[in-house]
Amino acid sequence: MAGTPLEPVVFEDGELRYLDQRALPHEVRYERAATVDQVVDAITTLAVRGAPCIGVFGAYGIALLRAGESDDAAFARVAARVREARPTAVNLAWAVDRVLASDDMMDEAKAIHDEQRVIDRAIAEAGLELIGKGARVLTHCNTGPIATAGGGTALGVVIEAQRAGKHPHVFVDETRPLLQGARLTYFELERGGVDATLMVDGAAAIAMSRRGIDLVIVGADRIARNGDTANKIGTYGLAILAAHHGIPFYVAAPRSTFDFSLASGDEIPIEERAASEVGSFGTTRVAPESAKVYNPAFDVTPGHLVTAFVTEYGLVRPPYVESIPDLELRPRLVLARPSTSSGGHWGDAAPWGIGRCYRDSRAARRSSTRCLQDRVPRTSPSIEVRRVSTDRRRPSTVERRPSTRSKRASTCENPYIIAPWRSTSARLTSATARLVSSTVRLRFATVRLVSATVRLVSSTVRLRSATVREVSAAVRLVSAIAWLRSPKAFSLSMGGR
Repeated sequence: MAGTPLEPVVFEDGELRYLDQRALPHEVRYERAATVDQVVDAITTLAVRGAPCIGVFGAYGIALLRAGESDDAAFARVAARVREARPTAVNLAWAVDRVLASDDMMDEAKAIHDEQRVIDRAIAEAGLELIGKGARVLTHCNTGPIATAGGGTALGVVIEAQRAGKHPHVFVDETRPLLQGARLTYFELERGGVDATLMVDGAAAIAMSRRGIDLVIVGADRIARNGDTANKIGTYGLAILAAHHGIPFYVAAPRSTFDFSLASGDEIPIEERAASEVGSFGTTRVAPESAKVYNPAFDVTPGHLVTAFVTEYGLVRPPYVESIPDLELRPRLVLARPSTSSGGHWGDAAPWGIGRCYRDSRAARRSSTRCLQDRVPRTSPSIEVRRVSTDRRRPSTVERRPSTRSKRASTCENPYIIAPWRSTSARLTSATARLVSSTVRLRFATVRLVSATVRLVSSTVRLRSATVREVSAAVRLVSAIAWLRSPKAFSLSMGGR
């Protein structure tokens, strides 16, 4: 049952609509959100779910609600309700804060949505190397296009592998208590033409033991600086099982899911949901009414159990205390689009064809520059250059620059590309940060080298000591044999008779 990915969030003609994921897989139904109650209810009831997706939905919701609320104090209360609708997923608060700090909220919300498509494509490309031909992959919860409003994170990697002709086989945890794996992941894998097997969560261990699982790949809702990862309940147990069986455990997530303000997972707030989700199976009560229930929606996997993170910047590997802070310093995805005031038009977006335009390399930036030159509309006197701060607490800015590009024919297929301009001070700051980071890594490497040398010397000393002990034992053995063969020993033995 292959098909095109569904759009979980749609904003058109001034209306915000969302795919009601509670009705899947049996019904594809879209609902409308026009009030703060409807926006918050869609998020809290998991009609809209998946960390990146609720970020996109929340961004549109804030922009829409601002247009209908002129009172600043009242709007601040509305924005706080949306921002706090789900406390664990960091993308929601990040997207709301970014929209609130912008000059044009609706334009910023659309930019967040556009960026998510590009980011998901880049994540899929970065993770493609992890999946071998015919690989057996285990995944948990749902991380496909309907969870990100783009191409998906962990499931996006799997679907990209299928498109590349690798034909992976996916083992899908049902993901109790709300069955996101059974209802949503299997549904998306079918639509993507990916071979899959559904199993109960408790079968993960024997599947790893007897079904030849090659890797585990999951998504994330929040990641701390040390690599501790909050994700759907059950992920922590999967990571422990993978470590026991020697199976790599990967987490696919955009940089917006990394919370650089948290030192460890101990600081991540864990949402606890209604007891009825565990006490009932669907609408049928299965536990006694008096049953006490513990129902955390997420758990936190320690960073040392994660083999690598798959991000839009490529693979992030241990030691995470170095690599994750380095990820924070990298230039953020920046989209350049035509100014709406100038009447320029670059054509429709092509979400699956725009990921290659922003690799962090000089060649990619030169390619982006050429791409931008070709795409500037002839009738446009100016273009907008988005400069998005790497610090979530700082607002993004929009700088208008006169267009000095030549009026060439439009030949680039990418309607959204990376803006090539960066100020000298920004480049210098970034270079300095990279130099400091490299120096720190070099010092850590030196310490590790010294430590390894000390261990080697210690091992050599122990080896020599062991050799001396062996020689001494051999001497004693030879002495004992010689004594036994001596006449005195013989006479003593005869006298004893």
